[in-house]
Amino acid sequence: AVDPAVLSTDVAKAIVEDFYRHVSAKDMDQARTLIGGSLADQLVPNSTFFEQFDRVSVERLTVTNQTDSTTDLTGYNTYYYPDGTTQEEERTFTVEMLGNDPRIVASQFVRGSQPRQ
Repeated sequence: AVDPAVLSTDVAKAIVEDFYRHVSAKDMDQARTLIGGSLADQLVPNSTFFEQFDRVSVERLTVTNQTDSTTDLTGYNTYYYPDGTTQEEERTFTVEMLGNDPRIVASQFVRGSQPRQ
């Protein structure tokens, strides 16, 4: 049996991917349902940040640390601007079980891996 309180790496990756799928669809209400903790407080007032992009993708998610209730990931975001340019950056994500629901509770910029071009 699968323990619903244990966070699998597949679920953690899916939460991050789903978040950016909603962001790209400009469905910020749905995107907000996938975040929690202090990250939710940061995103809500700053949701206009994502409006400058046609879409945002996340790729190459790798697990850097894992406990039963949290998974730390590193991935690469590509931001697609309306003028056709893109910018890539490396970010970390922490997905944590809040009750029975996995949520992204932290995300940090690591470095720009590709300037806007």
